[in-house]
Amino acid sequence: MNFHVVFRSSVANNTTIDWGDGITEVVGSTSTNVANNCYLHTYVSTGNYVIKLTVNEGTIALIGSGTSTTDGYSIFGYRGNNISSANTNPANKVRIKKVELGDNISQIGQSYFNCCYALESVSIPNSLTNTEIGAYLFYYCYSLKGIVLPYGINNTNTYPFYYCRSMSNISIPQTITTINSYAFAYCNKIKEITIPNGVTSLSAYSLSNCDNLNSVILPDGVTVLNSNVFSNSMTLRYVRIPESLVSLGSSVFNYAYALQKIDLPNLTTIGTSTFYYCYQLKEFIMPIGITTVSSSMFYYCYCLRSVKLHSAITSIGASAFYNCYNLMSIDIPNSVKTIGS
Repeated sequence: MNFHVVFRSSVANNTTIDWGDGITEVVGSTSTNVANNCYLHTYVSTGNYVIKLTVNEGTIALIGSGTSTTDGYSIFGYRGNNISSANTNPANKVRIKKVELGDNISQIGQSYFNCCYALESVSIPNSLTNTEIGAYLFYYCYSLKGIVLPYGINNTNTYPFYYCRSMSNISIPQTITTINSYAFAYCNKIKEITIPNGVTSLSAYSLSNCDNLNSVILPDGVTVLNSNVFSNSMTLRYVRIPESLVSLGSSVFNYAYALQKIDLPNLTTIGTSTFYYCYQLKEFIMPIGITTVSSSMFYYCYCLRSVKLHSAITSIGASAFYNCYNLMSIDIPNSVKTIGS
């Protein structure tokens, strides 16, 4: 049985690897060529092994995956231009359950734990010198139960926790300023989340398809929710909307079945299909800064009973109130010049 670990050292030969079967070796390369950063061990038989890396001097960087030989690869050399397929054993990647990282780790790169399906626990040290979580870092880590992001991280990057469907707890530091696309998509066990104070926007699909998400607290300072942020989060009941919010992208709440009421007092921009299939939405007051009821805005909002439109509305888009069965009447102001099909 073959097994890889992949890391780059700040000092040559600075790390002792204990492979857990009585074999140890001292390794470490400062090379930027990933082929020199992959350490292979062959086990005589299958079994449960604890692999321990001890950094004796300097630091090591968990360099993650990339598109070239200088970018690095995932934790077990799962793929790579200079890593022979005969020396990789992708089956082992899905067996690791726990990783503890000490304070001599300076970097965790893109996709390092990508598709570690059995991984339940990872401790991330405060010693990281890079200030962002690598893209796809825990992508499809089905079994990951929770994570504490260290203070100093300011960027989640894209897809870092995509499909971490067992993750019920995540601690986000106040240093986070950017939550990127699909950051927590399909995190089905998360029930509530508080966005840190420094965040000013949520990127597309960042909290989409979260099957048990009930509550989201947005801080003062958030100005933009991009498209599909809460799309298909069907149990979402409450979103704390700050007065700073001025823009909603398209389909932000589509298929948020449980959403009953939301106030958006200072909105100036709203995309199409905003409340598409929000079955439980019962009432809505159009923000004074909005001049158009966008197309499909309340499409299939079965329970919608009241919509208040103000005198600045000039147009109503196609299918804006399609199949709103319980909307008995609506007062359309004289300012409206066009109504879509």
